[in-house]
Amino acid sequence: MSAWTLIPHTGNGRYRVVNEALNLSLENCIPEIISQGRALSPGEDWNIKTGDDSVEYTLDGQWKISLSWKQDKEALLLNSCWENLSGSPVALDWVNPLTGAAVVSPSLMDRVLTNGKDMVGFSSMYAGPGRYDSFSVLGMTDARGTCALTAGFTALDTAFYTFAVDVDDESGKGLECRCDREGILLEAGAVLEISPLRLEAGASLSSLMKAYAVSVADLLGRRDPGQVPSGWCSWYYYYDTLTEEDLYANMDAIEQSDNLDVDFIQIDDGWNLESKTSSRVWGDWQAGGLFPGGMKKAADDIKARGFKPGLWLAPFSVDKASIFYKEHGDLLVQDEEKGGPKDFWGTYGLDLSHPGALDFLRETFTRVFDEWGFQYIKIDFLLHAVLPGNRYDNSKTTAEIFRQGIQVIRDVAKDRYILGCGSPMGPAVGVFDGMRIGYDVSSRWFIPDGGPLGNCNIKAPAVQHTWRYWMHQNWWQNDPDCLLVRDYAPEPEFENFRRHFPDYVDSPAYGLTDNEASCWAQMVWMTGGLAMIGENMVELKGERLELLKSSLPVHKGKVRWFDSYDHPHRPVFVTEEGSLMIGIFNLSDDTADFLLDGSSLGLNGEWTFRERLSSETLSGKGSQLNFEAVPARTGKIWILQSSKG
Repeated sequence: MSAWTLIPHTGNGRYRVVNEALNLSLENCIPEIISQGRALSPGEDWNIKTGDDSVEYTLDGQWKISLSWKQDKEALLLNSCWENLSGSPVALDWVNPLTGAAVVSPSLMDRVLTNGKDMVGFSSMYAGPGRYDSFSVLGMTDARGTCALTAGFTALDTAFYTFAVDVDDESGKGLECRCDREGILLEAGAVLEISPLRLEAGASLSSLMKAYAVSVADLLGRRDPGQVPSGWCSWYYYYDTLTEEDLYANMDAIEQSDNLDVDFIQIDDGWNLESKTSSRVWGDWQAGGLFPGGMKKAADDIKARGFKPGLWLAPFSVDKASIFYKEHGDLLVQDEEKGGPKDFWGTYGLDLSHPGALDFLRETFTRVFDEWGFQYIKIDFLLHAVLPGNRYDNSKTTAEIFRQGIQVIRDVAKDRYILGCGSPMGPAVGVFDGMRIGYDVSSRWFIPDGGPLGNCNIKAPAVQHTWRYWMHQNWWQNDPDCLLVRDYAPEPEFENFRRHFPDYVDSPAYGLTDNEASCWAQMVWMTGGLAMIGENMVELKGERLELLKSSLPVHKGKVRWFDSYDHPHRPVFVTEEGSLMIGIFNLSDDTADFLLDGSSLGLNGEWTFRERLSSETLSGKGSQLNFEAVPARTGKIWILQSSKG
């Protein structure tokens, strides 16, 4: 067992966290309270009392901070309680059980794995000096993948938890592990207990991230929806212009196509519009003019063809043009200064702390599931429910009220499939079956707008999907976003870019090259998440249709990162069971060599690999595998054919 020790310093309030087996420690740690922008930490004027597995800091007439710890298998769990001794309510911004820590390790851990708050909170592996922020969990490792540390909170349904660390050429410094209390009052004499902080160290960051994910699911629950969905989604070809006729034409094409594994047909945004040019009316979840037969008929027609019907909604988002806005403005998050519903970039958020809002959700999803008969929902833009504002009940964190709202939907859905999208991650564990974990795709490989790697392209979702892979089958089934393989852009896609990225409408980079299309298809197939087709199946022909077919059904076996982190945009996946497969993904814009030490994969003698799609072979001897001159924007999956010695 890799034992941890926490060593308090009675003089200055700081403490050390030491893992002697790995020669790793966190030095100069200290707890911290931030209230109304002012920080307070234990010091010489505090009374500090230590026990075998606890330390208590008391500032007379103000605060008592109690830390306790225990070993949990290979991890250390640090619990913290915060008691208000002041005699008056105190508005808490943050309570932070561990701040100011220096990370001391035998190897330079200058690779930092971050996780965003929600789908669009960018998540990646970063290399080299800088300050890095993360939600729920933070990972650190050396480039060779031989020494790693994870710090993560586990009770993610109680608050939003964040991390920050500064990395320089020598070490990680200023590690902060924080709980966002959002200015909520802690009453006089009340005690606040926050989530345990879980620390674990070892050689493999991939293994540590999985262990962290499992520890959260053990606490919050883990759904098992069975087979990962494959299907067709209307959004990335039609966007909000889909009609009944388009739906039926695509189902006809799918039925007529041999060897195309599709279970679900999912109608995306636009079905509640009166016409293709109508103003958006999120909040009014009734069929519009594009579906004159109504949504029950659409679901029945999908089922009659042997598919399972799916439907998109944005249940926590309301538009000003909607009837809901005009009649139920009191059920929306309110503006703290001006009063009235708070405008979030032209949209309004449902107040999930209000009983009337929860009744609206019950009514809406009873209609969708029980009256219309849909078996799969994709619920989008959920982050609107946690944006700041005044609520009916301001005594709960936005994480707590978010959990309350999605639980209402789960109670109505029973065992029908819920895919979260545009959603906060942590509070959804144990409620959703699947989760979109990255940006939107399009027929462009890259667009330098809308995020660190842009939005509405292939590269950004591929990076997000890679570095959030640890969530898959531990928290939910990951949705990397839709399978796109086309080499052109349809008119609805141009119109979407005119709305959101007007500077790039006329640029020539639409349509995926052969390498770009196969890279995305290979990644979706190997990692085994949701595989929803985003193409017009009437138009898709030839080699691109065959590439699509090769991706369905997805690979069902477990994979993991190969623990070597030379370049964040050149990830490697390997299988954990069945035939050895090595997925080489060069998401960068330069040709690159991938040199891997295969001894951890059992490769020491002669071996031969075959590439999954091209059937080219690679043979060698010994533990060194050299995948030379892998072109930019290329993914290849090498399957072991033989191994001797």
